[in-house]
Formats: sequence, structure tokens, C-alpha cells
Amino acid sequence: MRFLILAFLLAFCGIGCTTRMPKHTLTGEDKLASTFFSIDPNRDTTITTPQGALLTIPAGALEVPAGATGPVRLEVKEAYTIADIVRAGLVTTSQGRPLSSGGMIYINVADGQDAKLHKPIKVALPTRGLEEGMKVYKGKRTDKGQIDWVDPRALNVTQAAKDFAMGRKIFQSYCSTCHDVNKVLIGPALAYITERDTDKVWLNTFIRNNIKLLRSCDPYSCFLFNEYNKTPMTLFPDLSDKDMDAMLNYIELASQRADSVSVWGSRRDFDSCARYLRGKDSLSGGLKDARRRRDSLIADNGARIRHRMFDGLGNPLGKHVLKTPKPPVVVPAHNAVYYEFSVDSYGWYNVDVLLSDIPGVVNSKLTVSVKGGYGGEADVFLVIPSMKIYQRGGLVGAKDGEFGFLTVDGMIPLPQGVPAFVLCIGELDGQPFLGRVDWMTSRKQELKVTPASMSKEQFNAALVDLRSQRLVIQAQDSKNADSIRALDKAFSKADSTLKVLGYVKPQFCDCSCEANDSAR
Repeated sequence: MRFLILAFLLAFCGIGCTTRMPKHTLTGEDKLASTFFSIDPNRDTTITTPQGALLTIPAGALEVPAGATGPVRLEVKEAYTIADIVRAGLVTTSQGRPLSSGGMIYINVADGQDAKLHKPIKVALPTRGLEEGMKVYKGKRTDKGQIDWVDPRALNVTQAAKDFAMGRKIFQSYCSTCHDVNKVLIGPALAYITERDTDKVWLNTFIRNNIKLLRSCDPYSCFLFNEYNKTPMTLFPDLSDKDMDAMLNYIELASQRADSVSVWGSRRDFDSCARYLRGKDSLSGGLKDARRRRDSLIADNGARIRHRMFDGLGNPLGKHVLKTPKPPVVVPAHNAVYYEFSVDSYGWYNVDVLLSDIPGVVNSKLTVSVKGGYGGEADVFLVIPSMKIYQRGGLVGAKDGEFGFLTVDGMIPLPQGVPAFVLCIGELDGQPFLGRVDWMTSRKQELKVTPASMSKEQFNAALVDLRSQRLVIQAQDSKNADSIRALDKAFSKADSTLKVLGYVKPQFCDCSCEANDSAR
């Protein structure tokens, strides 16, 4: 997984925020858990860390002193999540230049042991998405005890990287004219398309020949046709299965930088529409049967006969339940991909790309004011979960408690219109404090945060809550689903129910193929 970390420029550059060492002991590298492995230096060994990194240690890589016996204890620390980065106090810069990180790992022999690194150790860091231009940086400790990232080197070329490049080439050749991963162009945004449309057979058929599905009156194909101005998608019958897999794999990996909440899928619109139509048809059919039954009773027994209303299946009205469709075929996820590199010395390593090389951000102004008398002791961080952005702030101006995140005028490159929050942590009179304010990124924002004191147990629990989780796309009820279910339960008043149902009809609800003559 990626973590985009916008680092501040140092004050001596003339434009940087005023920074300071933390006055608390709540964070630090010692707060990260260490994992220890016993390695036989005379054997080839591959270990898997708790967070999924792979370390391949060839025989003879760990050179022990003459006469030494027994295994070598290797210590590993990992910082992949926002919570771990905050907890470790790791701020990622390369000589003042902001970096985007794909994961950090620390490798060393345990205290008290002497084992030089004689051969390189191969390292593979797991990631949900690949980013081009990534390099591996070595951690160098500054005279203030912080980590700076230096000596960038190219990553090892993996099969996953080759497949990613091939998929991107196919996407650009066949799809990019009408589609983007993150935004709507002529056609819909494709982020998380393999998770939103999990029926791989349907997806492949639609990409190759959507006209075939339209002619078969496939409801979802017709829905898309109507939604996008009755324009069928270009046909790609020559795409092989290998090409299709490579292209969809590229979209899946590229989707990891997109916010799954902001990328609205047509499938959710269609599901809402389908539920509405099923509910309307069911209610209309039940009402028709009920009226037929009532007319029959009146004709046979007279108008004074007391009666109950039933639907066509003999079920009392008011207890009708809409049946949900069968679940779609679940497509197995692609195997894990990794950033791979080799290390020839102990210490911290970080997979990064310069922020200036990443598209999609614009120069913006962001300042934060810390209230409640906590400003003098606060550390302030900017977090944008969907982009995995993590940035430590510094003081701006002469007023204590005013923070910026890159320059003293508050300017910083940011993605626009995505959820973000500012985190304020510190310790005052031996008591931890924490504050948070949520916002949507924009070109200009002035925020205020008021922290609250808490116990260390509460503070640690709050950091755990920051742990970045994989975004999962799930079929969700539309805003009208509860209303439709409520109408089903109130079916004893069928006339009124149908009228109310008309008010909650989805804005776009046309999955009819009757008007698709232009696609035939």
C-alpha cells in the first residue's frame, strides 16, 4: 500500500515552516514493535514479516566473527500505515524535497550481536497499487536524531511492474479517449471496476462487444446505454484474454489512489433503479390481485362481507418481501504485488517517488490554528486517507499555535475535493492530548482544532483507529432502499404506497432496451 507524505522544507531554505523537535515522548521509533528472526548464516533463508514483507537472505550474507556459533538474531520494524508513521515520528523528506512513500522497513542485527552484511539482502514490500518512478531511499539520521532519506536507487524490475506497464499501454491505446480511472469523461470513471462489476464474464463481454448485450436486452447494458446519451461503446473484439487481464489488472492497481467513496459507480445507480422497478411491479401486481379478489367477494357474497386482501400467491398483503437477486460471481483477487530492492547495509529503507512527479495535485493554501492553550506543545499532521497523504506541520508566523505544512505562507500542493483531516497530538503537564478536524480539500482553507486531554490508553487507542484499512467496494443500498422496504411493509395501504413510491423513484431509472434501435 502507498503512503503519500508531503514533507516540509527546512527553515534555512528561506521558505520553510518553523519546525521543532517534539516536546513529548508519545511518538518515536521505539514505539514501533520489533520482530526478531533467528537466522542460520550458513543457509539460504526467506522470512515473511508480520505485515507481509519478504526478506531473502542468501547463505553467507551475515558474516559472523571467527569462532562464533549459533544463529544470528535479525530485528525488523515496519511502518506502512498512517498510525505507524505517526507513532514512529517518521517524517519523510529527501534533503528538503517532499516524497511519496510506498512503505518503510528497518533491518538490523539485534543488540549485542556482531554480524556484518557481506552480501545484499533482497527485500519485497507488499503494495496494493504500483506507482511508476518509485525508488528506494536509505535512511540517514540527522544531527537532531530524525531520519532523512538519501541515496535514491532504482527498484528491481519485477514481472508485476512489467504487467502493470503492459496494462497501462493497452488502457491508453483502447480506453483513455473515453475513460479515466478517477473521473468521468465521455464514459464513466473506471476506478475499482473489477470490484464494482465482479461478473468477469459480463465485464469482458461488454468491453469486447457491448452491442451483443444490448441486442439481448441485458438490463444493465441497456441502463448504461441510456445513461450515457444512448451511445454504444466502441467495440474491441480483438482484445485477447491476456490483454483484457493486463488492462483490468492495471485499472485495479491504479484505483488504489482513488477515493472509493467519491467514485460513483453506475452499478449502484442500476441496483437502486432495479429495486425500485421490482418494488413497483410487485406492489402493482399485488394491488391488482387484491382488487380482483375484492370484486369477486363482493359479487359472490354481497357488499357486507368482511374480507382480507391477498396477493396473487395467497400471501396477506403487508407481509410481502422483495426477493434479492442471486449474488454475482466473485472474481479472485490478483496475487499480491511488491516493490522489490536489495539492501547492502543495515538501517531504515523507504520506497519513494518525488511528489513533483505525481499528477493530480494543485498549489493550495492551508493553515491550522490550535486552540485551548495547546499550541505551544502540539505536533500537527495533515492526513488525506484516500491518497495516503501524511504531512507534519510547522509553525508559521510569530503567533504560537499557527501551523502550515510546507511553506511559511501556508502554500502546499494538494489533491482537490477529497476528504481529509488534521491531527493534533502532544503532551501537556504529563497528560497526552489529541484533536482532530475533518474537512474537504480545496485551494484555500483555514482550519481550527481544539485538542482534548486523555489517558495514554485512550491516546494509543485513537492512534490504532487511524490505521489505514483497504478500501472495500460493496454493493450498498441507495438512499431510497429503506423507503421502498417501508412501503413494502405498509402494503395494506397499497393505493397510498404506490403514490409514495413514485416520489422516491431514482433520478435516472431507465434499463429498457426498447429505444435502442440505434445500437442494433
